[in-house]
Amino acid sequence: MTQEPRRSPERGQTERPAPVRERSFPLIALLQLATFLAAVVSCIDGPELARVLAKARGEPLLLVIAPLGACLALGLLGAVIGLGQLRRWRSALVGGGVGGAYGLAMLAVYVAPASLERAVAAAAVLVLTTIAIRIRAA
Repeated sequence: MTQEPRRSPERGQTERPAPVRERSFPLIALLQLATFLAAVVSCIDGPELARVLAKARGEPLLLVIAPLGACLALGLLGAVIGLGQLRRWRSALVGGGVGGAYGLAMLAVYVAPASLERAVAAAAVLVLTTIAIRIRAA
């Protein structure tokens, strides 16, 4: 898609619009993603999750359908979000994978939530790291 040059009324000269440069994914966003995943995982009560899984061994269909559904639902959401990025197919693939991983994590949080204190601490860490990243970027 070619844009036509514009005329500057002040100078009478032709200005070409700056080409859109493709930017790479910032490393700081990966740090934020890892921090968010750590916060979500810290909201899981491990012993309770083990008890729920042991109890559900009698229902193998549930053990397959629930994680698969969570992976597919959030994986599809991540893929759709990835399609809106510059490198759409690669971003859709990565977004789908990350969404699937979050689907499993969120299912585990739903099945075996940790105490409120751990959830508040995880949220506080996430907020503080976001503020620190924003201060550094400014």
